[in-house]
Amino acid sequence: MALEERVKVVEDKVQHVEAGLVNEITRATNIDEELRDLLVTLRDKKNPITEFVAENWKFIAVWITITIGGDVEQLIKIFKTLAM
Repeated sequence: MALEERVKVVEDKVQHVEAGLVNEITRATNIDEELRDLLVTLRDKKNPITEFVAENWKFIAVWITITIGGDVEQLIKIFKTLAM
């Protein structure tokens, strides 16, 4: 095989590798964009458990107080003192 032919083969391989790199970079960029979009969606999505606790925290506090044998009347006084 002549030197020119070897150079041509190597150039073809380099072009093939460059094309593969471009494809992988494009793929990685697309995956990165998709992950960013998913993170935004997850941040914006409301958590039903957090919403439930936020809406019902007083009832949960009373339930816990009863469960551990605490003084519910004292807890209610605390709620009133804090104007809740």
